[in-house]
Amino acid sequence: MCGRYFTDPSVAEELYDTFRIPGTEDVVPAAEDVHPADTADVLVRTPAGIGLERMRWGFPGFEKNQLIFNARAEGALEKRMFRDSVRTKRILVPSRGFYEWDSKKTKYTFQRTDKKPLLMAGCWNQFGACQRFVILTTEANESVKSVHHRMPLILDPEDAWIWLMDDRQTEFILQKIPGPLEKKSDYEQMTFSFLFHKEEPL
Repeated sequence: MCGRYFTDPSVAEELYDTFRIPGTEDVVPAAEDVHPADTADVLVRTPAGIGLERMRWGFPGFEKNQLIFNARAEGALEKRMFRDSVRTKRILVPSRGFYEWDSKKTKYTFQRTDKKPLLMAGCWNQFGACQRFVILTTEANESVKSVHHRMPLILDPEDAWIWLMDDRQTEFILQKIPGPLEKKSDYEQMTFSFLFHKEEPL
């Protein structure tokens, strides 16, 4: 599952360095947490290569006020709601990391071990005048499974490019296992912050 992720101002700059996306070298997004129903930057395929667009997170569900913000990678090509989007409207959702909560409601932060942006696989569709996206999830790897049984389908830059640009490789990419991530709990982060800012005694 992925129900919240976060970005910071350096993500756009690093995306430009990786993919040379026109315009992203001048983008300076704020540091923010992104929730379902928020609008966010996503990477899309364009005639000129990879581009950056703003979309709303979550497909409208079949019930009133229902919002579907994740789709299982394993069955996305079989689900009526997602199959056409996965075939022809694939995206990447860039972030610095994502949050997950365990059964005791402890909050954990997950990031790449090298601190580079996460590239989460997703797909989009048009609903009225609004473009909306979902994030694809897969079975949790060793880094995440002690906290939750699902995680975003995170791709390395090479697979991310294939996901966006090569329709023939879609099923192959959907079976990818994300690489190891760094995990920190809120307690660990608060403790580190306290130690780092602790004043010397007089």
